[in-house]
Amino acid sequence: MGEPGRGLRPSDLLTFPEPDRRVLMLAVRQRRITAETLVQRCGLTAEAAAEVLQRLAEQGLLERVGDTAPATYAPAFGGTRP
Repeated sequence: MGEPGRGLRPSDLLTFPEPDRRVLMLAVRQRRITAETLVQRCGLTAEAAAEVLQRLAEQGLLERVGDTAPATYAPAFGGTRP
C-alpha cells in the first residue's frame, strides 16, 4: 500500500475487486469519467455505474468535478485500498 499520507500507488489498483478495479483504472487513464462512460466502456448498467461512482466517491477515491450534468468524476487517490 502507499506510504502513510500519500494515498494509493498505481499497483494498489490491482487489489480492488471488480468492478471497482475497472472503474478506477479507467478513471486514471481517461482522467474524468461519467456513468455513461462506464456503461459504454465497462459494460455496467446505468444503475450499477452510478452506484460504483457514488461508493468510490464516498471512499475518497473519486471526486466529483463541479456541478456538471451528467456527474463527472476524477481520480482523487486520497483513500486507502480495501
